[in-house]
Amino acid sequence: MHDNTQTDNKDGVFEFIDVDMDEFAPPEDADIMIQPESVQTDGEELSERKESKGRKFARELCSYLVIIAAAVFIAVAVNKFVIINAHIPSTSMVPTLKVDDRLIGFRLAYLFSEPQRGDVVIFEHSLSEGVEKEILVKRIIGIPGDEILIDDGGVFVNGERLSEDYLAAPMNTLSSLEFTVPEDSYFMMGDNRNVSYDSRMWQNTYVTRDEIIARAVFKYYPRIEKIE
Repeated sequence: MHDNTQTDNKDGVFEFIDVDMDEFAPPEDADIMIQPESVQTDGEELSERKESKGRKFARELCSYLVIIAAAVFIAVAVNKFVIINAHIPSTSMVPTLKVDDRLIGFRLAYLFSEPQRGDVVIFEHSLSEGVEKEILVKRIIGIPGDEILIDDGGVFVNGERLSEDYLAAPMNTLSSLEFTVPEDSYFMMGDNRNVSYDSRMWQNTYVTRDEIIARAVFKYYPRIEKIE
């Protein structure tokens, strides 16, 4: 294809230039179709952003719920199998434990050993027949097989007088009392001997081994203090 184009020159004479227009045409095999670009509207983009934020929030929420559930599970498991939290409602263990003291007992203390004389323990016991069990805190005075004599203001175990520097005051003894601790059982007394209701008076005198829940380890309120 040709096109004759006129051009000016300075002399005002027209000159015809022979131009081959085929040189400017695209190749015959060229794909001259223009593919439309994918156009995303503002509404679709906003919707996708909201969807993305929603998925992110859901993932974060699920992760927090998993953490909370795990923490609750661990707390319940530890409280059930490892420790016990106890509150002191009376003066029976003064001065070792006072009213409103809060303490932690270790449930696994006797996993590989037996309770010992002098230990302060948390146990569940029915004080008399037909009465529901209650959780108590006392000191072990007699272990299985011990011969106990309470007389002359003191406690004698197997013929020897106990040294009890943890007592609130000297014990009043109006009459002598004798006990023989059965196998797998324990004789309990409070440190505040003159007000404590314990094995000396209980109808169910002895606490069995399976009734002992934990050894009292330390107080955490009103201040942290080891229990001895």
